[in-house]
Amino acid sequence: MRHDGRTLNILVCVKQVTDLGAKRPEFSSSSADAPSVHLNSFDSYALEAAARLRDKNPDIHITALSLGRTQEDEALRQALAIAADEAFLAVVPNPDFLDPLSVSRLLAQAIQMLEAKLGTVDLIFCGQQSTDSQSAQVAPQLAQLLHLPVVCHSLEAESADKTLRIKQKTWQGIRIVEAELPCVAAFTKPVWSPRLPTVKSSITASQAIIPTLEMPILPVPALTMQTKCFEAQKAGGLMIREKEGKASAQKLYQLLSTAGVI
Repeated sequence: MRHDGRTLNILVCVKQVTDLGAKRPEFSSSSADAPSVHLNSFDSYALEAAARLRDKNPDIHITALSLGRTQEDEALRQALAIAADEAFLAVVPNPDFLDPLSVSRLLAQAIQMLEAKLGTVDLIFCGQQSTDSQSAQVAPQLAQLLHLPVVCHSLEAESADKTLRIKQKTWQGIRIVEAELPCVAAFTKPVWSPRLPTVKSSITASQAIIPTLEMPILPVPALTMQTKCFEAQKAGGLMIREKEGKASAQKLYQLLSTAGVI
């Protein structure tokens, strides 16, 4: 229990990503053959860091939050099966087309909405990056939007009375830093492996009802991309096939000289 008698609230931002290692039929439109999805691995490190804090303090409450379309909640269910006490899905129509700043703005809105329901969030844990976009921008942008301190490249965390002590990975090695609560911490791959869900927790998570948050305002993306596809045109060429290498070189020199290249 905290010094003021409240439960310490940890919110873990998670992302649902495509399992790039899963094999599926190349030319299939069946929903059964759709690519499998899972919890972003860097977010699992953040979730494990929160779970380790709760191992030492059972009064800690862990909430998982994700952005996605309606029913895109597989990552949240995995988080529930592993360590989260509850989970919320902030519904957005096209999450795949959001730039990192838009994602950060939506997460900040969702966190403020949750605080109105659950009370103050003391710690916000994120993965250092996602395995798909790998921007590593969301955590620092989210901290700036919420006016909170942030520690990136975190490996482990230990809570004190009003601070969070973090083991941080740097180019020079590992150092210990402290941040006042509330704060944001982005976690990278530690030396230990995250815990796995049990069969019982997985069944319970699969049957859980995950509340949704309807986002009132969708931010205008700061960055938009337009792609065009062009059919590749095969260019003509000339094959030089003389009997000897010297003759091939002379032929090439003659052709380049005639063309004005040399």
